[in-house]
Amino acid sequence: MASAIYDLGEVMDRLLAMEKEVVPGEGVVYWPEKFDTFPYWMNRINGMTVEPLSADTVIDRWVMSALLVIDHMTANYVGTVFKVAQETYIPAVLQFFDDNPLLTSAAYPDEMLFVFPDEDTRGAHITGLPSGTRTVLNTGIGVKQVVLEFTISVPLGRKQY
Repeated sequence: MASAIYDLGEVMDRLLAMEKEVVPGEGVVYWPEKFDTFPYWMNRINGMTVEPLSADTVIDRWVMSALLVIDHMTANYVGTVFKVAQETYIPAVLQFFDDNPLLTSAAYPDEMLFVFPDEDTRGAHITGLPSGTRTVLNTGIGVKQVVLEFTISVPLGRKQY
């Protein structure tokens, strides 16, 4: 029987704290949600794979999606929002996550236990921005939004018994 010894809720809370530190605003650890001020963050779990490490230890590699809502399309922007996203938000978020692979931030200054820092990634890291800056219809709230969606890999070690 496998026993998870990490707290996935803490992972989500730490990710949101990191996001809000690098791009200040509101945020939630789920989606859909709608705030009246911009930008804001919404997160969700996108999947998980299990990788054997030894006879009794595995790495649960969680894939998280972090959606940065820059604005709603009703604001009638012609390109300003996309320019800010490309020149400010993307580089800042990438650098912040590179600098904090053990899910640390001002709100969580101590490294998270069980984050597995392998040779290539040193821990949690952004693996992509699959669709760049784009617009999406958030059917949960019925609003078209300008968003960036970052994919984050969070490797967590656990013992199997």
